[in-house]
Amino acid sequence: MKKYEIIYLLICGIALFSCEKSFLDKKPDQALLVPSTLADFQMILDAPVFGDSPGINEISCGDFSISDAAFLRLTVLEQNAYLWKKNAFAGMPIVVEWYKAYQQVFSANVVLEGLKQMNDPSKESPDFNRLKATAWFYRALAFYELAGSFAKPYDPETARNDPGIPIRLISDVKVKSKRGTVQGTYDQILNDLKQAAYLLPETTLNKNRPTKCAAFALLSRVYLSMGNYNQALVYANEALKMNNKLLDYNELNKNAVGNVFPSPLPNGNHEVIFYRKLPLYSFPAVSPAAALDLDLYQSYADKDLRKLIFFRDRGNDVYTFRGNYSGTMTSSLFGGLATNELYLNKAECLARKNDVDGALESLNTLLKNRWERESFLPLKAEDSEECLKLILIERKKELVARGLRWSDLRRLNKDSRFAVTLRREINGVTYQLLPDDNRYVFPLPDNEITGPEMPQNP
Repeated sequence: MKKYEIIYLLICGIALFSCEKSFLDKKPDQALLVPSTLADFQMILDAPVFGDSPGINEISCGDFSISDAAFLRLTVLEQNAYLWKKNAFAGMPIVVEWYKAYQQVFSANVVLEGLKQMNDPSKESPDFNRLKATAWFYRALAFYELAGSFAKPYDPETARNDPGIPIRLISDVKVKSKRGTVQGTYDQILNDLKQAAYLLPETTLNKNRPTKCAAFALLSRVYLSMGNYNQALVYANEALKMNNKLLDYNELNKNAVGNVFPSPLPNGNHEVIFYRKLPLYSFPAVSPAAALDLDLYQSYADKDLRKLIFFRDRGNDVYTFRGNYSGTMTSSLFGGLATNELYLNKAECLARKNDVDGALESLNTLLKNRWERESFLPLKAEDSEECLKLILIERKKELVARGLRWSDLRRLNKDSRFAVTLRREINGVTYQLLPDDNRYVFPLPDNEITGPEMPQNP
């Protein structure tokens, strides 16, 4: 068997394991673990599995709704996520949101261990450091996305006691998995990302490989989710020093039938820092079945180009999403990192520091590229509270269908000023999700509950 075939099996082999036991305790065929050169490790890190972020959160976030008839066409998982069912995974043998993330962790650990064992001159090359940093970046991203689904939101007062996720730092499955704490989870995420940022290159040939700017942008996102707005601002600024470009929506073909955005791959769409996609679910991908919340649609002013570019009018007050930064790859929503998120991070953090002028400058820099040129009037605010409210409204409008709303709900619901109750109706029955509901944390897959060290979420 050729080496590239063996490495391909390493990349894909976890999918072939029996589902009777915990995924984290599966033992892969050791004969497959033979990568030994920098090219081998690059092949592992370029595997398709590293291209996916979780998509279930986008189904649950409340921005899109569907009809009773369309609901029946969803998978059981999608129906459960849509209605915030307590047992969302209903005994499923494979939970994709969990499985793919830990496959990313496993592969990243294989690379890190393999690189550590190398003794040839290539160990001193820039490619060696880049690959090591890439593995750290992917492991941190996987842990962060797992924590955003399967652990409580970060709270500095309770994080040292709240159950986190299993932190796997080695590929040896003989080491038993156990849940750490939320604090330990985020400490590991930040440690991996800061190490990665130090060694990652400033540019890459393809935007599905991380850069130094991507690490800074992800650090800003992580710190924002933790409520550490000082550090979120630091890293937003660091990332914007490297890329502060924005698309001018006036220059896009607003009347195009399909998606109007340029493809980010291999290196298009200068707003995109790092390309990643949300997995292909039938909801809420680009589909006539998924209608935007009408109140959200009506919050866009008529001269706001996003109202036309982001959405398609289906008639009868039904508006579906088309504003996908995946460009022509419309089958999957964009779930990566982009500069528009950074401008919003910066604006929010400055508002929370009572720097109203700085916050509005960041916000208006973004918005002037979103409105018709002759129509835009810079937003104003009397104080930091009014400014913060404006920014959070624009954040929801700008980052719709990007996989970020669920994280924003989890952190903002802790503040009574911004807490919301989500509601949906199916077949005449109203379902709701309260701001402090335990269902903002998804249950661990049933087959991972292997003992007292892996307690289920409440």
